[in-house]
Amino acid sequence: MIKVIIIDDEEIIVRVLEQEINKQEDMQIIGTAFDGEEGFRLIKELNPDVVILDNMMPKLDGLGVLRKIRDESIKKPVIIYVSDITRTTFSQALELSVNYPMQKPADKDSLISTIRNYFYGSDIEKEKYNKKLESNITKELSEMGFNIANTGVRYLRQVIFLAYTEPVLIDKEFKTILNRAADKIGRIKGSSVRTAIQDNINSMWRYLPDHIKEYVWIKLEIKDKHKPKLKEVVSGIINVIKV
Repeated sequence: MIKVIIIDDEEIIVRVLEQEINKQEDMQIIGTAFDGEEGFRLIKELNPDVVILDNMMPKLDGLGVLRKIRDESIKKPVIIYVSDITRTTFSQALELSVNYPMQKPADKDSLISTIRNYFYGSDIEKEKYNKKLESNITKELSEMGFNIANTGVRYLRQVIFLAYTEPVLIDKEFKTILNRAADKIGRIKGSSVRTAIQDNINSMWRYLPDHIKEYVWIKLEIKDKHKPKLKEVVSGIINVIKV
């Protein structure tokens, strides 16, 4: 579980990020602060894995928090510096070992993706996380009636994996994910990935028992009970996966 602290003087931003991060199965908000002094106290007491840090705050600004972390030689968490970044603050933040500066307001999906990328930077942690995620994707597809040995399903697993680990992609053109999946698989185009997956969905649906179809509709939240489209399968499985 990735332990996260948010330090920002804008309460609405803190509450929105807190809600979004707590939705993630592998993340937990362990503390929030609305000024730099309280934020630094929480860092010392709670030993977070990741700190989302604003700059302009009462009592002590973000750069001040970074200096205190450096000067008091406490264990440094991953710092994601979310602020109205100027060239000067950007340079100062990097000098104080910020891991990732982001312009405020930060896109929630990009922020969550960044947290995962830095926390799972360790090869061992990343491999454990990826294996568990792949296992859960396989389990969900199998329960829905997909033949896991099928080539199209192998492609589908890759698409879901990418969409889950990089959620910002799901809101862009879907072909972005398909092209990324094709790059991972190798020697295939994104359009061919889509065709192979959709052909498999069509074939599977033709022979699927009615009670399994009912299960799929419920799992993917398809209220009008139509044959699932590729993006519906991907989005639906992402919503139920737990890692």
